[in-house]
Amino acid sequence: LSEELNLLPYTSTSSVKGDETEKYIFNEQKCKYKLIAINQISKGLFREYYISFIKLNDKWYLFDNKKVKEISFNEIPNDKTTFVVYERIKT
Repeated sequence: LSEELNLLPYTSTSSVKGDETEKYIFNEQKCKYKLIAINQISKGLFREYYISFIKLNDKWYLFDNKKVKEISFNEIPNDKTTFVVYERIKT
């Protein structure tokens, strides 16, 4: 996982609707996103449960069924990620 995502290489500069072509202007700043949340499924002995990692005020926190604690981004395991949430970086 990356804490920043740049979608500029995956964007198109135009869109065709019927006989009209609309032009879009993308710049790198409008295509940058920052990671703000990660959700994972953890398997226990008798059930599965969700673990969330959320970034608040530039700090990462782990939320699970028993606790909330501050962690570093490097402590988040990559192998169990179910989904991620990115937010566009405002310019």
